[in-house]
Amino acid sequence: MCTANVCRSPMAEALLRLHLRAAAVSATAASAGTRAEESLPAAPYARRAVPGLGEHRSRRLTSEMISAADLVLAMANEHLREVVAAEPDSFVRSFTLRDFAARAARHGARSAGETFSEWVAAVAADRSVSDLVATTSPAADDIADPMGGELVDHQITAAELSHLLRDLVTLAWPPQEVRASGARPPSARARDGSRAGAS
Repeated sequence: MCTANVCRSPMAEALLRLHLRAAAVSATAASAGTRAEESLPAAPYARRAVPGLGEHRSRRLTSEMISAADLVLAMANEHLREVVAAEPDSFVRSFTLRDFAARAARHGARSAGETFSEWVAAVAADRSVSDLVATTSPAADDIADPMGGELVDHQITAAELSHLLRDLVTLAWPPQEVRASGARPPSARARDGSRAGAS
């Protein structure tokens, strides 16, 4: 999720779906914006940087979306704080994308028999609400907003998103688990922070 749901989060949603399909994972990805106007198309450069955004229409983030998500990934700390302020109970499954990716990499892949929700909780085991305000460099966890920039700026952001999301899918649904379960691994509603919104 981001601000307007026309740039970063739509790109993240499309890329997450791409990596989920490539890994034969049955999961849902969606995006929204904390201050989005309804039904706007994705930004032109975002559509050029990431395939599949032609049908995208912006949505404003709601409490119901947050509550329904198993994982909420924000593009920036400001969005994360808005999510937690709106739905305090969502803190345990709401992160910036960069922060969750780093924590997941340190924690390791989801183990056999571990549910998606259990894995998310384990990844966040050493986290506290004070992290939302105590961070000395909140911008370090933010995905750069390319709005107002050139195509290359959107391509750089798309490449970073793709890298982070590909690694997350691999950790959340390790290849050996996908093979062991046939083509239907355990399903999880992954919200591009996904209950993610864009910028």
